[in-house]
Amino acid sequence: MRVLAPRLRADEGNTGGGGGANTPVALGAYAVNETIPGVVATPGWIIIAEFDLDVLPASAVLDGIVLVSQGVLVGRLKLYDVTGGADIAGSTLSTSSLTGARLTTADLVALLVQGRRYQIQAECTGGAAVSDWAVVRYATLIPAP
Repeated sequence: MRVLAPRLRADEGNTGGGGGANTPVALGAYAVNETIPGVVATPGWIIIAEFDLDVLPASAVLDGIVLVSQGVLVGRLKLYDVTGGADIAGSTLSTSSLTGARLTTADLVALLVQGRRYQIQAECTGGAAVSDWAVVRYATLIPAP
């Protein structure tokens, strides 16, 4: 598993005076403009955000915008339970959009456990050339709209 250094939004977790409906449910539950190198086939998951879920929110959806460099590629996002060692069921989202597709899961809160550590992971499959990549414009775990 490769790990990219997180680049986090200034008001993530409501620590910078931000807040509102799109504020991440936990400090660190936000990644922005991550480039994911392509791999021929899964697994090629890269950790783009990691956080502890100290407070169980009323609702939580994985939300993001992903694009790929070529239409034969597939860009994916998922939520992974580090403590439990498993993907969160129903959290994997995928696209082959060249311009950026917004992806959103159903409410995942019934599958989350307070006090556990989670990761937002991304991968790009379908090719491993230098020109094969995905970009995650943003990915976050936010309250359901």
